[in-house]
Amino acid sequence: MNDNDSQMMDIDHEDYDDDQDSIYICKYIKNQRNIDQCLWFALRDEELRLGTLLTLTSSNLRACMSTFPWYFQSVNTLEIIVSDIYVFSESIGTLLASLDSRSRLTSLDLSMTNLEPEDMTFIVDSLINNQSKPQLKKLNLQSNPLKNEGISLLCKLLDQSNSIQELILQCCEAEDGLELLGDIIGKNNQSLQYLDWSYNPSDYNNVMSLSSGVRLNDILETLLLRGCEIEGSGAYSLGDTVGVNQTLTKLDISDNRFGDGATTNLAKKLALNHSLTHLDISGNGFTCDSFNHLFSALHSHPTLTYLNLSRNDISTLDLINLTDIFQSNKKLDTLVMNDYNHFSNIHPLIDILSFNSSLESLNLFRNSLELESLITLLHFILKIPFRLQTTTCQLSIAQQMNVTRSAHILNYINITPKSKLSSDSYTKLNTLIKQSQSKITIFFYNMSHKNKKEEEIKLESESETDSDTYRKSKEEEFRDEQMKCNSVVLNKKILN
Repeated sequence: MNDNDSQMMDIDHEDYDDDQDSIYICKYIKNQRNIDQCLWFALRDEELRLGTLLTLTSSNLRACMSTFPWYFQSVNTLEIIVSDIYVFSESIGTLLASLDSRSRLTSLDLSMTNLEPEDMTFIVDSLINNQSKPQLKKLNLQSNPLKNEGISLLCKLLDQSNSIQELILQCCEAEDGLELLGDIIGKNNQSLQYLDWSYNPSDYNNVMSLSSGVRLNDILETLLLRGCEIEGSGAYSLGDTVGVNQTLTKLDISDNRFGDGATTNLAKKLALNHSLTHLDISGNGFTCDSFNHLFSALHSHPTLTYLNLSRNDISTLDLINLTDIFQSNKKLDTLVMNDYNHFSNIHPLIDILSFNSSLESLNLFRNSLELESLITLLHFILKIPFRLQTTTCQLSIAQQMNVTRSAHILNYINITPKSKLSSDSYTKLNTLIKQSQSKITIFFYNMSHKNKKEEEIKLESESETDSDTYRKSKEEEFRDEQMKCNSVVLNKKILN
C-alpha cells in the first residue's frame, strides 16, 4: 500500500461517525481516482460498507454519483448538502434511476438546496420511470422554492408511488400547493402517513381542499400546519375535520389565527374524535371563552396525551379549570403552557400536583412566578415538607401539610421564569433540590437581559443521572418550543 492509499484510508476512517453509523465523504476528495480509492476501502471495511447515512457535498457529489449504487447498497439515508443543486439535479436523477432491487435507500434529504421546479423534473421522472420501483419512504424538500409547479410534479409522484410515507415541505413557496396535495390525500393515497406543510401561507381554498381530502383519508397520521396563517372559514373547516377523521394522531396548528370562534369549534369537534394523541394549538390568540370549551372537551378524551396551549391570552382564573380536568382525565401526560403573562398564581398547579397521577411532563417556560412561588412549587414537586419556620402566604396550613402526599408522577418540569433571578435565588432553589433524592428533571434557564443570551442553569438532585435519556428528549422538545416562541429562523446548512 502506498502513502496515498494509507492517507485515503485514514481520511475515510476519520470521517466515520460511530455514534450515528454514518459515512461522510470529505470535501477535499475531489477527483474520480481518489473517490474510487476511498470507496474501495469503504467496501472492504464491513462497518463502513454497512453505514446507514451518506452525506455528500458539492465538491464530490458528481463523482460519487456514478459509484454510489454499487458501493453503498446498504445505505438507507442520502443527504445532499449543496447550495446550487441545479448543477447536480441531472446527476441525482441519474442516480435515482439506477437504483435497483438491491438498494436499501429509503430516505432522501434535499432540504435547503435551492431546488426549483425544473430540478424536480429530473428527480420525479427518475423515480417514476425506475423499473425497480425503489422503496423511498422519506423525502425532505423543506426550504426550497418549489412553487406550485414543483408541488404539482411531486403530486404526480405520489399518485404513482405507494412507498413515500413521510413528506417534509416546510417553506416551499407554493401558494396553491396545499390544494394540490389535498386532492391526492383525498384519493386515499395508500402510503403517506406524515405531512409537514409548516410555514407555507395557505388561504381558504387551500385549507378547504386539504380538509376535504383528510376527511376521506384513513392513512395520514401526522399533519403539521404550523405558521400557515390559517384563519376564518379555513380554521373552522380544520376543526370540522377533527370531528370526522379518526386516523390522525398528531395535529400541529400552532401560530395560526384561529381566535376564539374557530378554537371553540375545534373544542366541540374534539369531543367526537377518538384518535388524536398530540394537539398543539399554541399561539392562536384565543381567550378564556374558547379555553373553557376546550377544557370541557378534555374532561374525558380517550386518547389525547400531549397538549400545547402556549402563548394564548389566558388568565390565572381560567387556569383554575385545569384542576377539574386533571381530576377526571387520566390520559394526558404532557402539558405545555409557555409564555403566560398572567400566570402568577400557583394554586392551579398545586391542585394538579396534589391529585393527578397521569401527568409526566410540565413545561412552564417563561412563566411569571416570583421566587417565593417557585420555592413553594418545588416543595410540592419534590414532596419536601415545609419547615415550621417557613411561611408562605399563598398556601393554607392544610395545603402545606399535604405536600408529602402529592399524587403526581412528574419526571420532567421546566420552570424558567421570564425575569432573571439573582445568584442568591438560584442558591436557595439548589439548596432545596439537594434535600431530595427525587429523579425528576428540573430545567431552569437564566434569562439574561444584558447580553440577550440564555445561560442554562440545570437544577437536579444527586440521583438525576438515572434519567439522562428522558432529559435529553425533553431538551430537544424545549429547543423546538423556544424557536417557536421567538421567530421562524431558517437554519442554513454550512457549505464546505
